[in-house]
Amino acid sequence: MNTTGPRICLLIVFLFIHFGLVGEEIKLVLPIRVINKIHGAEKVNPQDFKLFINGSSREVVDVVEKVLKIKDGSDLGRSFVLSFYISEYDSQVFDLISYFTHQVLSPGDRLMVLSPLKSYSIKVIPNKVKLVMDIEKRLKTDYAFFKKNEFAAERKLMNLINRLKTTMTDRSRSSNFEVQRYKAINMFLYEYPQEFKIYRNLYLLPHVGKYNQILKTFKNQDSEIWWIHFHQRQASNLVSITKNMVNQINNYFREYVSTFSRMISRLEDLLNISEAFPTDRLLKDMVDHNVCYNTVFFGGLKSIQPETLSQESSGLIKLLGDISRSCGGRSIINIDPVNGLKVIENHPNAYYALAYTFNGLVESKTIKVQWGNKKDLVYKTHFDIEEIKQLIHYHQHEKIKVEGFLIQGRQIRFCIKNFEREMKTKVGIIKVGIVLQHQSGKKVYENTKTLRALKDKISLSLNLPDENEGDFNLKITVTDMVANRQAVFEHLILL
Repeated sequence: MNTTGPRICLLIVFLFIHFGLVGEEIKLVLPIRVINKIHGAEKVNPQDFKLFINGSSREVVDVVEKVLKIKDGSDLGRSFVLSFYISEYDSQVFDLISYFTHQVLSPGDRLMVLSPLKSYSIKVIPNKVKLVMDIEKRLKTDYAFFKKNEFAAERKLMNLINRLKTTMTDRSRSSNFEVQRYKAINMFLYEYPQEFKIYRNLYLLPHVGKYNQILKTFKNQDSEIWWIHFHQRQASNLVSITKNMVNQINNYFREYVSTFSRMISRLEDLLNISEAFPTDRLLKDMVDHNVCYNTVFFGGLKSIQPETLSQESSGLIKLLGDISRSCGGRSIINIDPVNGLKVIENHPNAYYALAYTFNGLVESKTIKVQWGNKKDLVYKTHFDIEEIKQLIHYHQHEKIKVEGFLIQGRQIRFCIKNFEREMKTKVGIIKVGIVLQHQSGKKVYENTKTLRALKDKISLSLNLPDENEGDFNLKITVTDMVANRQAVFEHLILL
């Protein structure tokens, strides 16, 4: 990540390579996000951008503004990740899952659920009630186990604190009280930080180490990726109890400050929870995979603003909020997580898609982008050679396409090929959308059907409505629901 220049207007540039065929050339598309920018307010042209790859200037051949919303759906199946970092599985969580399953999730979408213990790939089935029960069962089981282990780990740390308190205050136990107290503090400052670090990483912070494992499964996919993180937990009381213990140590042994200073400093660093959060790593993972990341804070955080929270909680809210905004998403604090989700449903994930042609060299890519006088740019600056190889391999096989188009009178005919079929059933699932638009811009006909294909190629015919005459643009959109890929065929016709 590079950050340079004055922080006046923050511009985030996300470079996510995607191939498309233009004649015999391969076109690469780079999504560019702009923080706090009103999209549509100004026209952006390819010449506004300067692109450098491995130090050489490259021409930006096209730029398209895109605005995606969850509520608008998608012809391609979307990928959703729901991550939960909550204190308990209660009615709010159940209502949230029920709403998402019934009102947001569509056939063809992909769903992954992340609890503090495991990640689950959830099969999206038509029976929504059964789907809710499946997710609920997994989360309930994991959180019961999670809470049990958390309580045991917290009790172990409290035992260490209480043991030290007893030694520091009970003079009757030893004639050499000062020596015993010194030894007890020394042992505490040796043992406690080790145990607390394990506790902090397991129970006080979201498990972002698992995020990258999930994101790797989304490599080279054409679909939208939406990540929604639900956060219900505040910092544990153990943090404040430990801080009080450190203060007591400092007060009791001011004469030994130099002896204990390094050990105390180490423990104080561990207590700074938000500083321990791997912000750069999480942002990089989201940027690398072009994910729209969102956060919903609720429950214990439901009715209070960040400035009134503990330092630990407010710090984490700010960090996750900054990442969300940088990835085109939203960060919401709401008394009801369902209402927070509804806000995210309607939030525009807006970006510019830059296009340039691939030079054919399979090598690592170091990338630099300039946009006018905007200096504060953040973007993925490097793609290693393995990433390039994987992308090329992914696009070696032709994706679904329309061919053999014919029109006779008002009847159109065409074939669809190069779609994938399910491994078990050997059936292809294809969504076909046809739009007829007059040259004036008025849409006069629209039809969408989902077809099952038992062969590698299917032929279709359709009679267009009789009441329309003139010059029209015919647009045929075919979506391979198995491979989650899409192609568009357009043709000017006279009726």
